[in-house]
Amino acid sequence: MVVSIILLVLLGLTQPLLTQQIHNHRLLTSLQSLYQSMQRARILAITQSTFVTVCPSKEGHFCDDSPDWHDGWIVFLDPLRVGQPSSQEALVEIRESVDKLVLSSGRRVRTRFSPEGTAYGHNLTIIACSRETEPLPRLVLSNAGRIRWEPVSSTEKCTKF
Repeated sequence: MVVSIILLVLLGLTQPLLTQQIHNHRLLTSLQSLYQSMQRARILAITQSTFVTVCPSKEGHFCDDSPDWHDGWIVFLDPLRVGQPSSQEALVEIRESVDKLVLSSGRRVRTRFSPEGTAYGHNLTIIACSRETEPLPRLVLSNAGRIRWEPVSSTEKCTKF
């Protein structure tokens, strides 16, 4: 009986830690998914010699006019550079993000890769925030098309909450 009580106490102490680790893993997986979508879009633009756009999308069929990526995003062929999928066949990828994670790109609502692999506009920085975790790394896309992780200092706070 004493052994059972000790096991229950230990389980009670470790359960919140395990829950936190699972939550952190889900958030980082969502960020990694966005990173992979952007990498795929760039490679597709180069190999298909066309423009490819990545944008936030709640519905998965068209781009939202919002810089918030936490509901999901789409990747689509955009040869005419209109900023919206011309048809369902133009959609290459539809992704959903994870709850309790805020992904925001400031004021920028989409990114487009050229056939040379470059990205138009100014550098895109996607900031990830969560109430339950320490600061998550930023996703940064340069005009040259390079996508990289940028560490965030532990003193930075999320402004979305």
